[in-house]
Amino acid sequence: MKYIALFLGVMLLLFGCLDYFRFGQAGPPQEINTTHVPTHPAQCIDTTPADSCSSTKPLYCTASGAIISDPEYCGCPAGTVLRGSECAPFCSDNTAPDSCSADRPMYCTHNSTLIEKASACGCPANATRSGDACLSRCLDGTNASECSVAKPLYCSEALSLVDDPYRCGCPSGTVLLGGTCLAANCVDGTPAGQCASSPPNYCNESLQIVLNPGKCGCNSGRIATPDGFNCVTPRTYAYQEDKDFYPAPGIKMRIRNSEHMECDNGDYLLLDLSITNEGADPVSFSTAQFPSLQVFSNGGYKWLSVEYPVNDSRCSEPARFAWNAPIQPGSRSAGIVWYKLLNWKDDASYYAYYTTPSKASGVRLSP
Repeated sequence: MKYIALFLGVMLLLFGCLDYFRFGQAGPPQEINTTHVPTHPAQCIDTTPADSCSSTKPLYCTASGAIISDPEYCGCPAGTVLRGSECAPFCSDNTAPDSCSADRPMYCTHNSTLIEKASACGCPANATRSGDACLSRCLDGTNASECSVAKPLYCSEALSLVDDPYRCGCPSGTVLLGGTCLAANCVDGTPAGQCASSPPNYCNESLQIVLNPGKCGCNSGRIATPDGFNCVTPRTYAYQEDKDFYPAPGIKMRIRNSEHMECDNGDYLLLDLSITNEGADPVSFSTAQFPSLQVFSNGGYKWLSVEYPVNDSRCSEPARFAWNAPIQPGSRSAGIVWYKLLNWKDDASYYAYYTTPSKASGVRLSP
């Protein structure tokens, strides 16, 4: 018995120490309150299951039962498109933002506004682009509300070509009679709007023969005045050699000297010609343009063209004028021009002209 009591005392001492060091001081039993354990709802207020997209895009029901917008996950409603993290509405014509409309050149911007943007979307048929705008035109290329080059056609606002002779006039050879362009001739058979066979006669739109030297030229031996209203003889011009004259805008000419030359193969007239370009663009000439020469003797006249002599014992061709070399703005070209006189009288007078004999400015020479 003695040893049994000793064993039980040791065991009681051991368990008391373990209770003190591991579990602390023992107390009365505690009751667990289960009323504060959190619970998760099964759905949101709109009956969408938790952690699910709502049927109303782009709404999403979270695990905690909150309704939020999540277009990247749930998508966007009809009539809108995802742009970044938001749903952007389509434009008024149902074009998605940042896209070209079917109605060119309209473009739906990022902010859902329709603007013209032909540079990106192009133009419809029968229109041509001008920057981001489209200019309407008819099938022949005429802009809306303008006359076509083919009279009397007019391009309407509806882009239809219609006859409108009152607005656009009639084509050459026709006249406006009773609202229609009709083919008509003057009494000599010349169609309206054309030159007659005998210059300077012209058949106007009123079917009258009138003088029009500026358009039809002059009869033989005469030239048109610079304003194109009259025909005159070359001798009426007051120009003299060694003085500047302007046969065309920006072109200054001068015949610095003229000389009658007796060569082995005939008589020639030599002109020392100078041309200065006072315009803004290069100019060039040909032997057919300047100068033409008209010779008068005993009441008769003759037109002569440029003809150089054969080099012989009495005549040579120094400093020949360089016809085909362009004269630059501000520059001058000079040289010698020859004409064969074909045995004309010694008392002849000479007149040189720019361009053709029918329409010209001229200069009277001293020989």
